[in-house]
Amino acid sequence: MSNVNVLLVGKSANEYSLLEQRLTNWGGKCWFAMSRQEARELLRRETIGLVVSEMNLVDGSALRLMPLVENSPTSLYSFHPTSNGCLWIPMVEKGKFCWGAPVLQPGEFARILHEALTEKHVVPVQEPQRIELPAASILAARQIPVASPAFAKAG
Repeated sequence: MSNVNVLLVGKSANEYSLLEQRLTNWGGKCWFAMSRQEARELLRRETIGLVVSEMNLVDGSALRLMPLVENSPTSLYSFHPTSNGCLWIPMVEKGKFCWGAPVLQPGEFARILHEALTEKHVVPVQEPQRIELPAASILAARQIPVASPAFAKAG
């Protein structure tokens, strides 16, 4: 089992406690940032293999993290809470944009995390034919019913 650095980006480290525990058990070393700015600084200092971020950050959208990991070995997934859990959104897979790929259910995302952290073969996310970033209004949190932090339900 290798030690993969995982960057968790969101409002509070406490919100990630269950996910952090699972990632650590699978061989990950977790770092935490509360904003895009903090994430950028950690990405400059550390070799990060995986970034997991809330979609809506205190200083903008997680979409702004995509260029920070482009052309690197890093993958970026974002999540958006829904009324019965959350959707996991593949954004960058090993340095290549995959925005527009199908969203993942919590169980699918947990499997990908486990395989990535235990050095098993990970099936790459399908890249879309054309990448388009949605208008900011589409990503507004108020348009999607929000439940408790769903990342605790990953797998």
